[in-house]
Amino acid sequence: METSSSRAVIAADIGGTHVRFALVTEKGEILLQEKRSRIRGSTPERMIYDWIEIAKGLESRAQGFGLKVSALGFGIAGKIDVEEGRVIFSPNIPELNGFDVVAFLRSHLAYPVAIDNDANVFGRGELWVGKGSKYPDWLGITLGTGVGGCVILDGRVWTGSRGIGFAGEIGHTTVYPNGRLCMCGKRGCLEAYASEGGLLRHIANCGSGKEYGLSALSAKRLYDMALSGNPEACRLFEEFGTALGIAIANAFTLLGIRCAIVGGGVSNAWGVFYEPLLRATVNNCSMLNAEDIVIEKSELEDSAALYGAARLALDII
Repeated sequence: METSSSRAVIAADIGGTHVRFALVTEKGEILLQEKRSRIRGSTPERMIYDWIEIAKGLESRAQGFGLKVSALGFGIAGKIDVEEGRVIFSPNIPELNGFDVVAFLRSHLAYPVAIDNDANVFGRGELWVGKGSKYPDWLGITLGTGVGGCVILDGRVWTGSRGIGFAGEIGHTTVYPNGRLCMCGKRGCLEAYASEGGLLRHIANCGSGKEYGLSALSAKRLYDMALSGNPEACRLFEEFGTALGIAIANAFTLLGIRCAIVGGGVSNAWGVFYEPLLRATVNNCSMLNAEDIVIEKSELEDSAALYGAARLALDII
């Protein structure tokens, strides 16, 4: 049996665009990282074989640190059956819908595996090493290809009924009835307004890319253009922040909490959407005074999900 000082875990963040893996010690030190583009349009097995290859590579490299991998924890965007280890529905990774991901991984790896919704994993990371440790109750939001959310109550991730893991899925709450079409098939979801995928689909659908010089876009380029005063980019981020603020205000009112922590790659555009975000939250949350509302950007950058996945893995050793 290995000693605690020799243990490490593998953490994985499976996003709509990229997959990231890391070797993490039980003290929270990230030793190694690997990032790849996600395989698209393939079978679930082919996609997961790529993850297994990465995990086994990190497992082998761990020996150079005198460490033995004891578990794998990972987060995936979407509705997850945590107890069964199955992806119920992932709008951004549809290849995995209905697939028993954990069972497949366990059949190819020599250590236990745990899965959770990617936003819940973000919450675990913030609780362990981030700003989340400052507050007993808060809302976590991840902005990337889509929008994820988690609810922290009494310092623990609350997953909802039967542990299925969709509590806090703020990205698929409605902010504008009959609004923009979301990847989930509904209209007016927050994700259609406040995610990279939602922004870029809206631009493509409106045909405004050429008009405003926004072809070949990414959220980063759109952010840079907003900073330089591009009117269409500024308008889109105004809508982005307003939609996010409405959703946060509704969540605060429903849950009786007052704090939110925002992370994910698109949160790096904080400087152009924070003001409309805060304004919309204050204007739509009648139960709280403006000075009581706390909305902060995560300081863990894109590592929060990796820390959270590592914490998830450590909890099953």
